[in-house]
Amino acid sequence: MAGEFQFAKHMEMLRKEMLAALKEWMEEATAPVKAAVMKTLAEVRERVAFVKRIITKNAYILLRSTKRIKTNVDFFTEALKPSNSELIKLLQGHGAEVLDLSSDYMKRNFKNISEQLQLLGCTAEEVKKFFLDYPPAFYASFEKLSNKINCLLESDINIKQLLKKPRILEFSANNLKNRIEELERIGYDFKKHGVTILDSSRRRFEAKLEKLNEEG
Repeated sequence: MAGEFQFAKHMEMLRKEMLAALKEWMEEATAPVKAAVMKTLAEVRERVAFVKRIITKNAYILLRSTKRIKTNVDFFTEALKPSNSELIKLLQGHGAEVLDLSSDYMKRNFKNISEQLQLLGCTAEEVKKFFLDYPPAFYASFEKLSNKINCLLESDINIKQLLKKPRILEFSANNLKNRIEELERIGYDFKKHGVTILDSSRRRFEAKLEKLNEEG
């Protein structure tokens, strides 16, 4: 413990000395040089913050090889062709959980779900948006995900409505089926009112259901 304390103390002292030297050098530097240095420091801070956010979302990523992570990021880039802001948003959200997946598993899921969505009339751009909005589709069981989609479609819920609220798929198929049945009993029209009501906690759903019953 004493050795670790001394090491930390030494590193803190070194950090302060480096900051002091940088401050002194900056005072003597020209305005263009100062601007360039400040820009570089800002970029470094942003990159460090970005990495921290990814690690916070998925600490297990530290156990994975850089090769696997790079392969998965490359796949994201190639398959979805996201803008820089879309890729950053993806990796800072649920996408961080995908980085430590087997690339073969992720590619297989992407292929199967993409094909199902396209058969249902979705365009390539809509498929891309679906994965960007709902990254769990990369690692969720394809069979379970497909069953949930079919359950919704069988209840006259349009695939376009699902694309607007993909988080509905986070609920189990049985949960969705039960909720749909409860809504159908009171004559709820999904085409008219949408599917947002399905994307709510049990407590909120029951409160909305009670209110609809009173109005009916």
